[in-house]
Amino acid sequence: MNKKWIKRATGLLLALVMVFTIMPLTVNAQAEKELIILHTNDVHGSAEADDKHIGYANYKNVIEDYKAKNDHVLVVDAGDASMGTTFASLTEGADVITVLNMLPLDAFTPGNHEFDYSQESAMKNYADSDFPWYASNVTYESTGELVFDAGEVLDIGGLMVGIFGLATPETKFKADPRNTEGLNFADTVAANVAIAEDEVERLKNDGAEIIVLLSHLGTDLESDVKATDIAAAVEGIDIIIDGHSHSPHSESGPSGHSFIASGADGLLNIGLATVSTSGKVTSNVITKAEAVEYGKDEQLDALIEGILEEQEEVLGIVIGKTALELDGARETNRTGETNLGNLITDAMLDASGADVVLTNGGGFRATIEAGEITVKDIFTVLPFGNAMTVIKVTGQDIIDALNHGTKAYPEPAGGFPHVSGMTYEIAVGYGSIPNMVTNVKIAGEPLVKTKEYTLASNDFMAVGGDDYTMFKGKEQTALYGLMADIVRDYIIELEKEAGEEGFTYEIEGRITIYETAFKDAPLGHWAHEYVETLYEEDIVKGYGTSGEFRPDNKVIRGHAAKMIAIAAGLDYDGLKADFSDVAEDYEMSPFIAALVEKGAVKGYDDDTYRPEENIKRSHLAKVVVKVFGLEMGEEDVELTDIADNSEKEYIEILASNGLVKGYGDTKEFRPDRTISRAELAKILALAMDLQAVPGT
Repeated sequence: MNKKWIKRATGLLLALVMVFTIMPLTVNAQAEKELIILHTNDVHGSAEADDKHIGYANYKNVIEDYKAKNDHVLVVDAGDASMGTTFASLTEGADVITVLNMLPLDAFTPGNHEFDYSQESAMKNYADSDFPWYASNVTYESTGELVFDAGEVLDIGGLMVGIFGLATPETKFKADPRNTEGLNFADTVAANVAIAEDEVERLKNDGAEIIVLLSHLGTDLESDVKATDIAAAVEGIDIIIDGHSHSPHSESGPSGHSFIASGADGLLNIGLATVSTSGKVTSNVITKAEAVEYGKDEQLDALIEGILEEQEEVLGIVIGKTALELDGARETNRTGETNLGNLITDAMLDASGADVVLTNGGGFRATIEAGEITVKDIFTVLPFGNAMTVIKVTGQDIIDALNHGTKAYPEPAGGFPHVSGMTYEIAVGYGSIPNMVTNVKIAGEPLVKTKEYTLASNDFMAVGGDDYTMFKGKEQTALYGLMADIVRDYIIELEKEAGEEGFTYEIEGRITIYETAFKDAPLGHWAHEYVETLYEEDIVKGYGTSGEFRPDNKVIRGHAAKMIAIAAGLDYDGLKADFSDVAEDYEMSPFIAALVEKGAVKGYDDDTYRPEENIKRSHLAKVVVKVFGLEMGEEDVELTDIADNSEKEYIEILASNGLVKGYGDTKEFRPDRTISRAELAKILALAMDLQAVPGT
């Protein structure tokens, strides 16, 4: 055989083997496709570009560039687009929809804030959208039919992408409950998992090569239904684009199931994810600095600017007239009650029907001068776009919140609590003793610590903002629209009843300062109650003009005589003590003489009384028992250090009547220790109580 022919045949055979070996790999490489997803969530009306926000005009150019350079680009938004700024709220989200229609957007899932204005507004915005709203878990209660769009397969440049949506069941209480009447949101993990599994199966049967869940569920641990719950339980979802939590993240799903990606709120960045038909998923973001390089779409930028100019006309609309200046000054609203704070909290109480309102003075940013009030004035006072929420709290939670909010007083603090439906007093602390509130009343009745109340606040504080941690994780019963809208509507109603000069709003005494007799024996001091009793009975007056009681000072025998004699109601007028060291004109002489007449003191063997000497606890016990005529009470006496003391009998009488106890956790009376002014105040106040009870 011709060797040359054999060589050629062998080469041809090897070539054929290589072709057939490589061919499947080449086919697979051609078949693999990659989907690019540009995604946003929780934009909250931030349409305009500024120092922080990318803005939609800039975003549109990013979209167009990606679509020009890639075959398979999907643009989605995971909800909460139509509330949060005046741009959004002045037209109840309509202007936001106009802007989104120009991006263009491929898919949207409604967030809870889409329902902030009314159900009618939400449905109108849905109808006016050129893009689908996917929410397979929202149905009409009456018919069971879907309110929004079921999942479907989209042809994205020849790549078949199945997409469906899930809305948060928290919409039922994180929007005004009236705005979702007649609508059912599947509210258990099991129900939402079943819906997701059905959608995945249907979309795959319809030819989907990649499946995307667009959800507004979030990943907050306190939520009953979370995106992570779906990722853990449902197979076949390649990626979940999520919103609601305001926490940018990307993570592979539990048990190897679907990937979860979420961008920053407010269009602070643009989410960028890729999903290949081979199952590979990546997640990243386009930062503002990177987005700026794409420039702005001139047409959309002009539209947004035009809307803002039109809104300036709306902001100039007069909604009412105030006869008095509404005080929004930083200093006053961060340290006490103001008429503006009262108006805002009353508006919240009226709109929510809650038991009480508590909101932070740091949220009030401007004064409204006497005269006409415009829409712009309201949004200038309340510029943060906070919504009103209602949560369930206990009376103790309210006390904790008030103590927290007033702890810096009299120094200004942004968290200072303005209230409606309740009143409270601030007891100013001293030294290491903090401020604390007292006399808290709700609807005129004393607060009950164990009772459950509904409390309306702003959505910032309701999740622990301004360090109001006692509110974090509390059950929400409702989430309303913007506080600015609520206040605007309230002022419109006030105007209907106002005269030509306008309505008046004044300080009412909702927040007052608790008047304590002595600044160094404030409400938080252990002897406060006893010191106050002695002050009210004109037994003590404090030191000079300092406003101090000096509770830790030791009591000298002369001062003790005065306090005891007055407390017991002894007659001391005209009396003079007969001791060699007590001068006739000594201020305490009459009181010492009264104790002698009562048989409570005798003085020392050297004919002295030693009025400037500190009195011991054991000696004080004897004097009090004799002056007040006390006898053994019913309480057990367990003091361990009085067995050999000469005044044991009197100490036991005090202890058996509850006038003294051991120090701290000990059972020691410490009879030879000199007594402090606070300790004496307690003994005298309790002795006076016993004296006032018939038969004692």
